[in-house]
Amino acid sequence: MTLWETVRTAFESLAENKLRTILTMLGVIIGVMSVVTLLAVGNGVSNYIGSQFSGLGAKQITISNDNRVANARLTIVDLEALQDKLAAPDLMRVVPVVNGNLRVSAGVNQRSVSVVGTNNDYFGLRNTALQEGAFFASDDLDARARVAVLGGGIAETLFPQGGSLGQTILVDAVPFRVIGVLVKQGGFGPNTGDDNVHVPLTVAQEKLFTRRAGGSKALSQIYAELSSAERSTAAAEQITTILRQRHNLLAGQNDDFRIFNQ
Repeated sequence: MTLWETVRTAFESLAENKLRTILTMLGVIIGVMSVVTLLAVGNGVSNYIGSQFSGLGAKQITISNDNRVANARLTIVDLEALQDKLAAPDLMRVVPVVNGNLRVSAGVNQRSVSVVGTNNDYFGLRNTALQEGAFFASDDLDARARVAVLGGGIAETLFPQGGSLGQTILVDAVPFRVIGVLVKQGGFGPNTGDDNVHVPLTVAQEKLFTRRAGGSKALSQIYAELSSAERSTAAAEQITTILRQRHNLLAGQNDDFRIFNQ
């Protein structure tokens, strides 16, 4: 049988069984459309989740003390060791943080909020944007300047009529001048920062958290920005090696720090 005869026979068979042919075609069409639709929805959801995690810091690692271990401490010296590009090539920048809940007030308005002592790299790493004013700079850390950047939520609480720039707030009875207000992000979780008050690290360590164990060099967390999200495992291994050496941990001893990535 020639190719033409095979094709002609097939079409004759289809023509003789129109209903079965139509139903078969519908089954194939619906099946293909279902697969395509599911793939499109799956890719869309995957891209959405990926974008959400990127906003939360997919290229970010958080290092904190392991409070289950006695005398666990992170310090400025640990931070400096992690900034060594030869030892930690996958860490693009490393940011110190010391924080805690303190009473913040402006006139009769007051509230207990998270006060974050850090440096100017913090704002870029945490994807924060200014509504007005400016971030504090490296010079402010060196000068121990008592300046503050308010989250959008706490700015509204302390100054419901607006006009917070240049005003003085009291953080645990220590005066600070407001130099910036962040865009209010809404939502919930540690990355919004709407109710955070940000001050220079040096001032936070020397004026606000002086009783913290570990002295003035103690840190609450260290944030590290990675070269890429795919390098998170390698970066975590580099961090572990550096901190275990810094903390003089012997083989078999548990880490006295914890590493978290998105």
